[in-house]
Amino acid sequence: MISGGFVLSPLHHVNEYISTVPEIAITIGVYGIGVLILSALFKMAISVKEEVAA
Repeated sequence: MISGGFVLSPLHHVNEYISTVPEIAITIGVYGIGVLILSALFKMAISVKEEVAA
């Protein structure tokens, strides 16, 4: 895979790439969903651990 920011032009200059607002929003959303799932799994694991300890 070649990242869009590293594709050389015919004159062998690297074109600068700036992320757009939708790309940034999608990235933040993916990380947000990941944190939500991880926190839910941690909460379940802690509750199971507390039940076993009791």
